[in-house]
Amino acid sequence: MTEPGGGPGQVLDPVDLILRRVPRVWVVPSDEGPRASSQAFNNDRDGGPMSGYLDSLLVQYGLTRGQILDGHAPGEFFVAALTVGFLQSEDQTIVPDPIVPTQHICDPAHVGVAGNKAPGRRSRLARASRWVPGVGPEGGRVLGQ
Repeated sequence: MTEPGGGPGQVLDPVDLILRRVPRVWVVPSDEGPRASSQAFNNDRDGGPMSGYLDSLLVQYGLTRGQILDGHAPGEFFVAALTVGFLQSEDQTIVPDPIVPTQHICDPAHVGVAGNKAPGRRSRLARASRWVPGVGPEGGRVLGQ
């Protein structure tokens, strides 16, 4: 059976996390500290689904959340997180999309987050996102807050 928001045959835990690499230029100030801008949660420029990494798959492959930034200059990218359940409540479908051939250590845990991302929805995603501790900008809201 397919759970709403999961790919074909995929049942996802609603508390699992989708992790998104966010470039510094998509970080904006807010009353609660720096947060990801709505642009950080748009579909790809080519119209494909937004890219992310499924946290439980990172764990399964023995990887850490911080390794999402491997190969990027320190401070140029950060990692934001949204729960699977929140994305599903926003009519987003998470589809396993491992990148083959692998070019980055985290590619086996890659997913696509498909669905309409109109401006209002992107704003809600941005406000709901939290930085992963240790790989977010200083002063931003982190997971657990």
